[in-house]
Amino acid sequence: MTKAKVLIVDDDQDVLTVLSLHFQHVGAEVTAETDPIVAKAKTLKSLKDGDPFDMLIIDIRMPHLNGFDLTRGIREAGYKGAIIAFTSTASGEGRKTSGDAGITTYLSKQTLNSKLALALLEEHCPRKN
Repeated sequence: MTKAKVLIVDDDQDVLTVLSLHFQHVGAEVTAETDPIVAKAKTLKSLKDGDPFDMLIIDIRMPHLNGFDLTRGIREAGYKGAIIAFTSTASGEGRKTSGDAGITTYLSKQTLNSKLALALLEEHCPRKN
């Protein structure tokens, strides 16, 4: 079976490493990026090439381009896959803004573990992994 292709974007290298390890542990093919502008370019290229990422995992608070604006730009370009926001400051207002931006699921970083990573893959990438 083909591995789910997941792009993870977080400006904190330590958090990026932990997120990547969780998704790799459950069988995803992970592309990790600390720069949201580069991540947007990689996503747009994957769309243009006809081989889009199956799921995006993004941070909300990042320099140069926050997760809400990153999501809006990717959705406007035609990305249809799941976009999961992991943030250290999950709030009710953030949930509303994330929904308005096109984020599929909005979660606290403290909740992530390999079981949750697997559940997200199974829910959003059912034909892979």
